[in-house]
Amino acid sequence: FFKQKTAYEILSGLVGSEMCIRDRVQPDGVKVPPHLDLLGDYLTGVCKEIPWLRKVKHSLEQPGIDICQMIVAMEDQVPGQVFAFSDQEWNWKKGDCIRINTWRALHWTENKSGVDRPMIKITGIKEISKKSNVIA
Repeated sequence: FFKQKTAYEILSGLVGSEMCIRDRVQPDGVKVPPHLDLLGDYLTGVCKEIPWLRKVKHSLEQPGIDICQMIVAMEDQVPGQVFAFSDQEWNWKKGDCIRINTWRALHWTENKSGVDRPMIKITGIKEISKKSNVIA
């Protein structure tokens, strides 16, 4: 169980003030197939604000930046609501949060509970490379 302060601490060290906080509601009867959140629009916006970030060497094998998302549960999980990563389901209570590495966390959701499922999604970017990883 994470408190709000812990979620903030996990996302500390973000480059600039590039953190995006959104609420998300998954209506009853909706299934989102397995996917990766590549966040192209988000990353494009960040690079406009912080142009030197485009020069950071980055690959899946040797990441130079960490784009992550925190999902925060706004209500207790109800039977019929699923949030899964690969073969593992996340079981939550109100206030719980989980960190997703957007490029490596294949995930999917489904809501067959009879009620909407609200969550808060926090997206952040952090430079994790050393100066030697910046292209001149």
